[in-house]
Amino acid sequence: MPNDDLVKRLEGRLQDDFSRDLLRGAIAALDQENVATRAQHFSVSMRDLSDHMLKQLAPDDDAIESCAWYEQHPQLEGPTRRQRACFASRGGLTDQFLKGGLKLDPKEFHAEIGPAFNELNKRTHLKPDTVISDPAELENLANETISALLEIFEVTEDVHREVISRIEGHLYDEAVKAFIDETIDSLDLVAGHYETGGVLYDEMRVLSIDGDIIRYEITGNVDVTLHYGSGSDAAMIEENFPFVCTTAATIAEPIQLLSNQTEAKVDTSSWRGEPEEDDT
Repeated sequence: MPNDDLVKRLEGRLQDDFSRDLLRGAIAALDQENVATRAQHFSVSMRDLSDHMLKQLAPDDDAIESCAWYEQHPQLEGPTRRQRACFASRGGLTDQFLKGGLKLDPKEFHAEIGPAFNELNKRTHLKPDTVISDPAELENLANETISALLEIFEVTEDVHREVISRIEGHLYDEAVKAFIDETIDSLDLVAGHYETGGVLYDEMRVLSIDGDIIRYEITGNVDVTLHYGSGSDAAMIEENFPFVCTTAATIAEPIQLLSNQTEAKVDTSSWRGEPEEDDT
C-alpha cells in the first residue's frame, strides 16, 4: 500500500466522486495478489486520474489552443497534459511578457515540472511484459506515481502564485488612472458634482488569467469632495468611501487596463445613513 500521507495529500486535491473512485480503484488494484498485472491496472487508473485532474484544472481546449505559446503535438489531438498545466500556471501570457515584464523565465517552469511528468509517464506506461509482484516494488511504484502527480500540481500552483504576485506589483499606476477616469454612479447619487482625490489601495488582485483576457479586482478607499448648491449657497463636504473596482486587460498588453471593461463601485451607505450589515 502507498504511503498514507501521500494518499491524503492527493485526496485533498480531488474535486469529485469520479476522481475519488479512480484513486480508490487504483489502490485497490495493488491488493489483488492473484492478479499478475495489478501494477498495470494501478498505472492505468492513475493515468486516467491525472488526465481528469488536469482537465479540471484547464478545461477549455479552445482557450489553450489560442495561446501564443501553444504548439499542437503531431501525434495527439488537443492539448497535452503539460500544456494544460502550463495554461493553469500562466494562461495565455506570452514568453516575452513573462521574461521582459515579470522577469520570469518560462524555461524554469518546464525544468521544474518536466521531471515530474517524465516520472508520471514512466510509471503509467508499463509494458505488458513488465510484471511487478514484489510488495516492496509495488509500494515504491505507488509512492513515486502519487509523488509525481502531486509535484505537477504543486509546481503549477507555485508558478501561478508567482506570476500573479508579480503582475499585481505592476498595477498601481494603471489602477490610479483607471479609477480616476471612471464615472462612478454611486457618487452621482449623493452629490450633483464631486471630485475624487487621494486613492488608497488595500488590495490589487488577479481574478483570472484566460487565453485572451486577464481580469482584476481592486479594493481600497477614495477621498471625495462633494459639492452642493451654487453661489452663496454652495457647500463642500470632504468624505472618504470604500470602493471596489473591477477591470481587465488583454493578454497581449496585460498591464494596460481597458476602459470599457472597468467599473468602479463606491460604498456610500455610511453617507446615506444605511445600517451596517450584521455578519452574525
